[in-house]
Amino acid sequence: MKKLVLSVGAVALMVAVAVTAAVAKPNASIQVCVLLPDTKSSVRWEQFDKPQIGAALKKAGVTYSMNNALGDAQKQKSQADQCLSNGAKVLVIVNVDPASASAIQKDALSKGAQSIDYDRQTVGGVAKLYVSFDGGSVGRVQGAGLVAGLKAKGVFGKKPLIAELNGGKTDSNAFLFKKGYDSVLNPLYKRGTLVKG
Repeated sequence: MKKLVLSVGAVALMVAVAVTAAVAKPNASIQVCVLLPDTKSSVRWEQFDKPQIGAALKKAGVTYSMNNALGDAQKQKSQADQCLSNGAKVLVIVNVDPASASAIQKDALSKGAQSIDYDRQTVGGVAKLYVSFDGGSVGRVQGAGLVAGLKAKGVFGKKPLIAELNGGKTDSNAFLFKKGYDSVLNPLYKRGTLVKG
């Protein structure tokens, strides 16, 4: 699986190409099914991603269905099943959890539809693409921001104790963030400039 860093507009263009390449059912009511995970982990899904993805798909001339599982893996599966029944040829998935999303992707593939992992990589899935931001760069910015904040407070040279909260073990993005800030902070721990708590 390839990791790509793309804008929402580029994602919509790729989806439009994938839909055009697929043979759509003559009576299909939608071409693309967007499956968002919840409303609690972040406001971004409803306030930013949903309207931006919808606008980009509309501009690309692609019919779509926008769904939010509200944190319920079974609900996300039901939404995917409904989309596939309505003729969807591409599923854009932000998984509730990797295991359930993997099953959704495999079922979609067996029905002739392709999947795109959006923001959260589905380990064990069969998505053709993983579209996300550069998590390593995000982590490096987090590490640099911490260092800048410590310097601004005048405590950088005083061996401050740093507590790292590394995110969920099931969140593949957390590993990318950690790799990024480790590249900034680990040399400072090694030199004794900072103390890892």
